[in-house]
Amino acid sequence: MSEEKPLITFALFAYNQEHCVRNAIEGAFSQTYTPLEIILSDDCSGDGTYEVMQSMADSYAGPHTIRLNRNSVNLGIGGHIAKLAELARGDWITVAAGDDVSLPTRVQTVYEIAKQCKNPKAIATIGTGDPQYDSSFGSDLRIVTASELIKSEMLCTQGAFISYSADCFHWPDEYPHECWYEDRILPLRAALLGELVVTDHFEVNYTRGQKTWSSVVVNLSQMKHVYEAANKAIRMAVREKRLGWLSAKCNLVQLRLSYWKLLTTTKFRNSKSTLERFILAGKIHVLDTLIRGPFKKLSRLFPLGSRHRRRFVHPHFKIRD
Repeated sequence: MSEEKPLITFALFAYNQEHCVRNAIEGAFSQTYTPLEIILSDDCSGDGTYEVMQSMADSYAGPHTIRLNRNSVNLGIGGHIAKLAELARGDWITVAAGDDVSLPTRVQTVYEIAKQCKNPKAIATIGTGDPQYDSSFGSDLRIVTASELIKSEMLCTQGAFISYSADCFHWPDEYPHECWYEDRILPLRAALLGELVVTDHFEVNYTRGQKTWSSVVVNLSQMKHVYEAANKAIRMAVREKRLGWLSAKCNLVQLRLSYWKLLTTTKFRNSKSTLERFILAGKIHVLDTLIRGPFKKLSRLFPLGSRHRRRFVHPHFKIRD
């Protein structure tokens, strides 16, 4: 980031969350960073979610710019995220769900961390209430490569904890409306465009397991869109000479094997036939052997991002008061 403080967008999106969205909005209003624009966006809720947003926006008297949006039809998760990316004016976009409460220092922490990095494209924090992700990639700060994301099913932390550079939503094309898993697509784009930084700072009070903010039930078959978008991003990175061809090819094969394993595992869980489950278990074993065997070794020899020096942030980095 430049010395001049950039405009950052805090994008809070909700669906049928009248019962909890007030706390999330208060978390947005409490942010200490400026300049900040806050977008309060409702995905055509059937309850009073938008009315709460409108009332709180009208009574707000703080330093931040408040913008309201209400979709005329329900766009779903992917469509709603794409809409927010279209509305946002900031150089960075901090994503927030309507049932999670951001701490006042969240955006300021993102800004301070980004200033320490050479080419930051995403800053991933963690949140209270979700210890599963506390040690995903170790403590302190570090750069996560695209290869590491692929091996971990492209998940570095929950999407509710991540802030992105605005260009992650538009490269290699606009964010796909049909893709519900933004926390797998956008971090990969960030790692290919520049640096994806993971930190152990707690900045969100996370509500685990809430699904009321989505108009659809997320299922494993939707991962197809994730792998298609990942494939497109990697191929574009090769064309733009961000990656070497051999590096990309090895990881694309591993990505495809991971997708086949995911589909086979889903079929295995849903199957009631003993014979079919036995055959599917064999396929899963073969795919897992390939992923963890030769292709894992090849991806280590030719990791995505190998053309760029892997620069780790100093482990004793401190956020300025």
